[in-house]
Amino acid sequence: MTEHTPETLEDALAVIQALQKKAGELESESTKLKATKEGLLKDLKKKKTIDSFLKVAGIELSDDLDEDAIAERIAGLAKKPESTAPEAQQQPSSPASEQTPSDAMSEALKAQFTSLRQALADLRKVNESLENERNQEREKRRENKLERFVTDELSKVECRRPSHLYKLLKEKFRLLDDESTVVYGSEDDPVSLRDAVSRLREDEEFAVYFAGSGATGSGMTTSRSATPSYSNNPFSKDSLNATKAAEILQKDPDKAKRLISEARIAGKLDPVLGRALQSM
Repeated sequence: MTEHTPETLEDALAVIQALQKKAGELESESTKLKATKEGLLKDLKKKKTIDSFLKVAGIELSDDLDEDAIAERIAGLAKKPESTAPEAQQQPSSPASEQTPSDAMSEALKAQFTSLRQALADLRKVNESLENERNQEREKRRENKLERFVTDELSKVECRRPSHLYKLLKEKFRLLDDESTVVYGSEDDPVSLRDAVSRLREDEEFAVYFAGSGATGSGMTTSRSATPSYSNNPFSKDSLNATKAAEILQKDPDKAKRLISEARIAGKLDPVLGRALQSM
């Protein structure tokens, strides 16, 4: 993979701006991760405090022990002295204080567990958001790589408008998981990028995009202009032919899709026909 050297001052400034934007995004993600780390450390400190209290109380934590079960055990510990100390049972209860210390401790523990659960839920949301951002960035990077690989290969064989031709056939090119290999065609029978470009150069429909190429179905060499001609495109407003367009749509959908895309990119797609196609 080769990097393009900026040819003009404007290109260099654009590269610098893109790098600055990327640096800002990385700094923002770093700040989010730092805040998440600090929150986790606080939650971990709270959990250690709770674990220490439960250990002193003689309560062993297990996966099936939730906050309600812990509260019941704490309440049971508070009631034990009452059964072994008869004098405590003879003392009248204070109507002014209905909540016992064990009840207060149970409420505090419940609040702590609720806080921990909320913190974990918030952390999951942050992780999901970061994962989505990374996936979007990865897909954008793959799309840029794919276009660069294809247009570079097209340029090697003197394609006059590589970006234009790539946009017409974009859906047929695929970047493999190694992010360095491009194939063309269906998943069942793909061809390499180099073979695909060679075939396009010799294909009568696309040879117009290549300098020095004029192969036709009859083997004759034809003279072609530097830019594609839209005079025979039935979807173009310059040569609109609704009957021919309908025939191509029915018999050769792939060709129809290419002609429609070609006319649309050139700004020549007939507006009436374009609206009709959108409603199909």
